[in-house]
Amino acid sequence: MSKMKMRINKHIAALFTLLLATVCLLSCKDESPYYNVENKLQQFDGNALAYLRSNAPTYDSLLKVLDRLPDLKDTLQNQQVTLFAPTNENFVSALKNLNFYRKQEGKTLINLGNANLNELEVMTCKYMVKKQYLTDDFKSFLEGIYVRSIKIGEQMHIEYSKENASGYVGGGAQIVRYSDTKEGFVRTYWERSQTSAVNIKTDNAVIYVISPTHNFGFNEFTSRLNK
Repeated sequence: MSKMKMRINKHIAALFTLLLATVCLLSCKDESPYYNVENKLQQFDGNALAYLRSNAPTYDSLLKVLDRLPDLKDTLQNQQVTLFAPTNENFVSALKNLNFYRKQEGKTLINLGNANLNELEVMTCKYMVKKQYLTDDFKSFLEGIYVRSIKIGEQMHIEYSKENASGYVGGGAQIVRYSDTKEGFVRTYWERSQTSAVNIKTDNAVIYVISPTHNFGFNEFTSRLNK
């Protein structure tokens, strides 16, 4: 009888060990997709403007602005740039805020077709910088890097980091923060935007997609156009 009990205990122990190993394996499988997550390079066959046009439902507003700014259209077709691409959501929220104040003041509502062109150009230029920057180019800079926007030369800032995931420090998705420094080095006054996609490579550009919570113009849309 004691031998039988010993065999039963051995079987129970073996089953328990197998169950424990299975749990550990499943746990590892749950965590592994978040460890060393990389936003892999996406290659597009064409220039930056062609990329925006091929994704028109996302970039209709930006394309409408670019149609009024031929110099910037040419830049996105022929020059080496990094584009932090604002989506339709970024423009919708900015226009909503602007027209709320204009309505309160009894002013005519504004859209992207009749907004002051000079002010639109200044704000649009802030989303483009000379040279192509992949995340590998600035991930080693702990404090980020300063860059200048095209044409108007506004001081902007790019900062790279990685999220933590499932207990792994820096094991999550890549994050790139793009900031308007307002020509200052005190970060308290910066207007920041996070990106929702990185490393989209075209023939002449690298594109980062701006998060939908960002208001186009780095909090200057209303002040520049409500005149």
